[in-house]
Amino acid sequence: MPRRPRLDAPGAVQHVWMRGVDRRDLFRDDADRRVFFARLSRVLPEERVACFAWVVMSNHVHLVLRTGRRPLARAMHRIETAYAGHFNARHGHEGHVFDRRFGSRLVVDDGDLRNLIRYVHRNPVSAGLVRSIAALARWPWSGHRALCGDGPAAPFHSVGEALACFGPTPRAARAELRTRMERPDAERGAPSDLGDAALRLLVASVCRELGADEREVRGGGRSREASSARAAIARIARSELVLPDVVIARTLGVTRQAMWRRIGARPRGS
Repeated sequence: MPRRPRLDAPGAVQHVWMRGVDRRDLFRDDADRRVFFARLSRVLPEERVACFAWVVMSNHVHLVLRTGRRPLARAMHRIETAYAGHFNARHGHEGHVFDRRFGSRLVVDDGDLRNLIRYVHRNPVSAGLVRSIAALARWPWSGHRALCGDGPAAPFHSVGEALACFGPTPRAARAELRTRMERPDAERGAPSDLGDAALRLLVASVCRELGADEREVRGGGRSREASSARAAIARIARSELVLPDVVIARTLGVTRQAMWRRIGARPRGS
C-alpha cells in the first residue's frame, strides 16, 4: 500500500512520535538530548508549529503539535535530518537513526487532547525513568514542569494554550492537571485506547485513498478494493493506534481470525 496521506491542514492538532531504528536509543546521554531540544527550539517556532506537550525519552519522542501554514512533514524533516547528522558524527554511527518516517495521528477532540497531554507527560513515570509524579515536576526532558509552574517553559512550548485545555485560569488549570496526572494509567488517554472516533477517521482516510466503498469495507464485503482497504486499516490500527484486535475486527465486519490471516499477524491480547 502507498503511504497514506496525513490529515495535515493548517491548524490540525496531531500526536507525533519518533522512534530509534530497531528501537535503539536515540539519546545516549543528556548532551544528545540538549542537541535535540535545541533543534526543536529553533524549528518549531520558525515553522509556526505550536506544541502542547512534549517528552524526550531514551529511544523515542512524543509531541502534541498544531500544524502551522506549512505541512508538518517539513518541520519534522528538518528536525530529524539535523539530529541524525549530529548523532552519526558524535557516535561514529552509519545509516539510519530514526525508524522510518515519524508517526502521527489526528487529535479527535478537546477530551482527546487533554488525555494526550497527560499521556505524553506521564511517559517517564510509566517507563520507570522517574519515580513519581512529584519527581516529574523536576525532570527537565518533558513539558510537565512548565505546565505545573515548577520550571521554565521550552521556547517551543505553548504553555498558555495547553493550560487553557484544563481550566479557565492558570491556577484552576494546574489544579485539574495535577489531579489528572495522579490518576492511574488505566484511565483513558493512551494511544492504545483512542476509541471509535480515531478508528472512524482512519477508515474514511484509507477508503478515500484506495477508492473503496466504506460501507462495503465495514460490512465485510469481499471485493478486492474492500479486502485491500481492510488489510491496510487493520495494520495501521494495530501498529499506530494500537487498538484491541476485537475492536478492529468488529469495525471491519470480520472475525479476528480472518483479520489475522489477511494481514499475516499473530494473535495478541485484545
